Amino acid sequence: EDLFCRCTSPYILNKKANLKDAIMPDSMITEFGIKLLSGMVHEINSDLQIVRYGDGRGSAKIEYDVLVFATGARPFIPDVQGVNLKNVLPVRSSDDIKKIDSLLSKSKNVVVVGGGVIGVEMASAIRERGIDTKMLIMEKKPFEKLADEEFQIPIEKTLEENGIEIINNSVLKEIIGKSSVEKVVYQSRGKSHTLKCDLVVLATGVVANKELAASIGVNCVKEGILVDDNMRTSLGNVYAVGDVVLSTNFITKTKTLSQLATNAVIQGKIAGKNIA
Repeated sequence: EDLFCRCTSPYILNKKANLKDAIMPDSMITEFGIKLLSGMVHEINSDLQIVRYGDGRGSAKIEYDVLVFATGARPFIPDVQGVNLKNVLPVRSSDDIKKIDSLLSKSKNVVVVGGGVIGVEMASAIRERGIDTKMLIMEKKPFEKLADEEFQIPIEKTLEENGIEIINNSVLKEIIGKSSVEKVVYQSRGKSHTLKCDLVVLATGVVANKELAASIGVNCVKEGILVDDNMRTSLGNVYAVGDVVLSTNFITKTKTLSQLATNAVIQGKIAGKNIA
């Protein structure tokens, strides 16, 4: 997988940035003297402190003194019929953005599922391409889980003023089509409705890739890996950073998910300095 700067995704779709410029070269890592290995990790032996990995053609192992999990997250895909049809895409990888960008050139009606940061960004960028864009959200307003109502109201108003139709209090129930999507079925206020579309963008959140850490006994909860203020896990020589961990809320001091690049960068620096 390439080093894709996901924050550029909406700007690639509205043609203010190029995809190739958002894919970082390996030299961003290797120029610091770091050895970059390629392959899928399939086993960690925490007693022997060995990681086994491979690329399909064979396997290798590497020993460690300190282990860091920066395994990130994967898109949450709703468990509905038709989600595997063509032209139904999540928003995560450079390949996702490449496919969405290509499809937008021939799309007339797009449904964006999700009213968080990614959903708002995707809907805004797609609408800038002059395409009929609708947002299907479970909440009353966009950003309901992220901001107070005083911010939700102007955000919703701005989206609507720019031609984006927001369908709130709605749950995606089915995606219909022969080979590619033709319409979506959603439920709202106890009634079933359909929307005609030729592209569905799933901005439905992500799931932390905690399974590998959990397999060696790292303390995890449903949402991700638990770490202390030094980004250390329940195992003394194992750290974790980024989308896979729970952050500490500054105000409530409780553990919470905050899967943003700004947090990940700081967490990486904290872990690196503590390890060093």
